[in-house]
Amino acid sequence: MLQEQDFIIAGYVESESCAFFALILALTEEDPLRYAGWVETALSTPAWLPLKQKFEPLARKTSPFPHQLPQVIRRLAHWIEPRLVARVAFVAFTVDGLVQQPTYRGIREIHAEYKST
Repeated sequence: MLQEQDFIIAGYVESESCAFFALILALTEEDPLRYAGWVETALSTPAWLPLKQKFEPLARKTSPFPHQLPQVIRRLAHWIEPRLVARVAFVAFTVDGLVQQPTYRGIREIHAEYKST
């Protein structure tokens, strides 16, 4: 059975061919942010572009996470200020606290509760 939850968007991954788009997810159960995995958006390029335009003014050079992330994420990530929220359906959390079999459901505008430093 799927559960749904809101996750802060900490960044995104975009393939060079623009055939793959994924959001990097975070939780604020603790401070600082906790990495919760990533979710493919399954959006076409025309549908992805307006979302990417929302990310551009939020761009930052460094990860908002204080701990080490998987190498593939570190290498490909475009980081943003953690202000947007994605609704994600998923089966469960893994023992490492990552979303298992996530499905992108949509985005909400601003996450006002979290202020990054």
